[in-house]
Amino acid sequence: MLIVLSHLDDVEGGDLIPLPLGKRRRFSMGPDFLEPLDCDPTYIPHLRKKRAVLCIYVKLPGEAAYRAIYLNHLTLQDLISKLSEKLSEKIDLQGQQITSVVRCTKRNLTVRIDDDSIHQLEDETDMEVDVQLNQDGTVQLTLKY
Repeated sequence: MLIVLSHLDDVEGGDLIPLPLGKRRRFSMGPDFLEPLDCDPTYIPHLRKKRAVLCIYVKLPGEAAYRAIYLNHLTLQDLISKLSEKLSEKIDLQGQQITSVVRCTKRNLTVRIDDDSIHQLEDETDMEVDVQLNQDGTVQLTLKY
């Protein structure tokens, strides 16, 4: 298909600048897809970094400053995983598992955290984390916000 432009002086917006055309790509038609020809077969596309869906600020026991935690999924499991990473830098959990996460509200109510609770968190919520090591080898985290 050939397009001919005439009367280029009538184009609004000033002068036209010719742009160099790169190498044209040709495609081969397969039974279910288009297959590009003349492409580098060793090319590997860069993987995109996962973007966080929620950022919360946590203050760990014995620390004065808050740390940012970025959740990739709005699940309790992702929260536990990210909190475990941060806590392992500070506290030796000795292979103990976090089995319970609860919230202590400002009215002193204790609420069990689940996936629905995580969905209700607002971005950049700040909270303090208390760690309770139980005798049975489990860990309970209490979030105060």
